[in-house]
Amino acid sequence: MFFFQKAKLLTLLFLLFSSSYVAAKITPPESTIDNFYLFKEGVLRKDYKKIMSSISSEGLTLYSVRNSKYCLKHKCGVKYSLGHSGDLELETTEEIKDWYSNVFTESLINKLLRIQESEFFYNGSWWATYWQLGGDGGYLIVFDEKNKIRMLYNDKAVIPSFNCSKAGSVVEKEICSDLVLSVKDRELSEEYSFARGVVTGEEFETLKSNQYKFLKERNECPKNKSKTLKSCISTAVDNRISEPGRKLQMY
Repeated sequence: MFFFQKAKLLTLLFLLFSSSYVAAKITPPESTIDNFYLFKEGVLRKDYKKIMSSISSEGLTLYSVRNSKYCLKHKCGVKYSLGHSGDLELETTEEIKDWYSNVFTESLINKLLRIQESEFFYNGSWWATYWQLGGDGGYLIVFDEKNKIRMLYNDKAVIPSFNCSKAGSVVEKEICSDLVLSVKDRELSEEYSFARGVVTGEEFETLKSNQYKFLKERNECPKNKSKTLKSCISTAVDNRISEPGRKLQMY
């Protein structure tokens, strides 16, 4: 459910750079190539300053599984001005450092290690480079108008609703180690935040009470002997979110 198949990843690339977005396979500006390889070197060496030097002054927007599917439908890979926010915005060296292990995953690093040359695509306004990693995911980098890296699509990035570098409990660490759990955690957090902004009075109190009960149940998962930790956490979240539409169960 949460993973791109190879065909969908290739379709994403086709949608981004075909139709109204016609791609011309021409040599990109030197600054685009330089920033890509500066980014690559920074990621491989954990040099946060080099990563910062290669990204847009507006920061680096990360998209993972769910938002990649959104962009597959809406062609927003080269149009971040649509207003659809990413799963994570990194704007400072400290944020890059805190989120490094979640964003720059082992599969991404292994791919960067193997890249000798990268093929770039141009749609008339934006440069991008894309890599398919067999059946194990894909990565898309989109540059801004100044040829700095603006967006990274990584369908292996683990981006829950909290900073994994500060994860303290067994449950939080389990969520940070699993892509599916991280996606579910983020979806629930977004639904809860939205609900807090639209309900009032007795409904608001019910919302908070049910969220407290959910967190208590989820955080007791390490004591559950009948399920694995992952299964217990996943069930707790699923019980809090209804299908279809994955809307928050407020009552």
